[in-house]
Parts: sequence; structure tokens; C-alpha cells
Amino acid sequence: EWSAKRLKEAGADAVKFLLYYDVDGDEYVNLQKQAYIERIGAECKAEDVPFFLEILTYDETISDNTSAAFAKVKPHKVNEAMKVFSDAR
Repeated sequence: EWSAKRLKEAGADAVKFLLYYDVDGDEYVNLQKQAYIERIGAECKAEDVPFFLEILTYDETISDNTSAAFAKVKPHKVNEAMKVFSDAR
């Protein structure tokens, strides 16, 4: 129901989106997430509103994000997610 235009009209001076992302996860799901973020970015650009993307990485195969197993893969997850969402589109 919200768009960058509607948020701006409601008085917002920026848009922030929290995205859960597993760079090694299901490719189809990740492509959908990427397309959604591209749309939000395009809307924000059109409305001249800053867009802040907060990425929370996770691993689909590790249920405990506080585990040693996740700690080992987290740097890879964060770095690769940043590469994906830092590309100019």
C-alpha cells in the first residue's frame, strides 16, 4: 500500500527498507528481492528521496544465527550481499 510517492506525501523525508537476504539462497527468491529493491530505488530516485537499505544476512541452512557455524559464514554473506546491492542499476 505504500510507495515512495505516498510516503513523501505523508511527510517522510527518506525511505528505509529492511531486507533479509541469503546470498547463497534460492536464486528465484533472491531475484525477486533484487527486483523489489530496484523498484524501491527507482521510486525514491523519481521522488528525489534518499533510500536507505538495511540488509540482514542469514543462511537458509543454519537456523541459529548466534551459532559458531553462522559466525564462520557471516563475513561471506555480508560481503557478497553488499556487492549485489552496491551495483549501479
